Amino acid sequence: AAGRGGNEVRRVREEATLQQKSKGETKEGVNDPVTNGDLLSHNVMYYSLHKSFPTLEIISEEHDTLKDTSYIAPANIRDLEVEKLMIIDKIVFVKDVRVWIDPLDATKEYTENLIQYVTTMVGIAVQGIPTIGVVHRPFSNVTHWGWLDNAVSPDLQVIKQSGLSLLPSPTVSPRLIVSISHQGTVKDVATHAFGPDTTIIAAAGAGYKIMEVITGAADAYVHTTAIKKWDLCAGHAILSAMGGTLTTLRNDAAASIEITYEDRNKYKNEAGLLATMKNHEFYLDRLQALKN
Repeated sequence: AAGRGGNEVRRVREEATLQQKSKGETKEGVNDPVTNGDLLSHNVMYYSLHKSFPTLEIISEEHDTLKDTSYIAPANIRDLEVEKLMIIDKIVFVKDVRVWIDPLDATKEYTENLIQYVTTMVGIAVQGIPTIGVVHRPFSNVTHWGWLDNAVSPDLQVIKQSGLSLLPSPTVSPRLIVSISHQGTVKDVATHAFGPDTTIIAAAGAGYKIMEVITGAADAYVHTTAIKKWDLCAGHAILSAMGGTLTTLRNDAAASIEITYEDRNKYKNEAGLLATMKNHEFYLDRLQALKN
């Protein structure tokens, strides 16, 4: 499904048929666009999954309703790569499963042809816990996936086996990846917390930024404002499958708060977030000035 959505995203960009509109502005005053790529990707992702799993609750960023879905084939229910790497299989109740899809992450950058940030994503939560994630990069045709306590895609397996994911994150002059729209706030706090040599990497797309942490290109992903759960579920599941941690930025008497995905009506996380592979509590403590 993620791959099919990616094909639509890529085709629309190559044909320059974006038909861009605006949903309004974000909390930071940044235009929040929607394009033909978002909607066509949504259609093939949502309806292909719905046809294969009609009783499954699927939550998408977009809400386009098609009258004729006959052209959309059901999603494949077998994947040899996944089955070859799986360690275990288990039965779960469909009522406990939520599927969160983002048909096009980093739409604004997509309209600006900054295609390196663009992903299509599918996240599966079981009893609210992010369990399976797929992050597909349409313009390089690379698909990352992870299944908590089970398996990860071959490219991520290489990272695990190489031991790179076991290396401690630097706690002096770390590399923090943040959203382009609010890098200034994080930079001020991070410089005070970690010193003047702290590197701030500005990037777009939650899926892209989480993958940068997983692959070791950044030490922590920091987000200070509201973010939707379809932006997070897939990357969160992969991060967890790789041994990493994603929580809110809050670190009060109740400690940091895990982000859960059991309720479609609670689709927004407004408590900021921190994603790391190692030393999560250290970063959390140092970044408390950023908490909402």
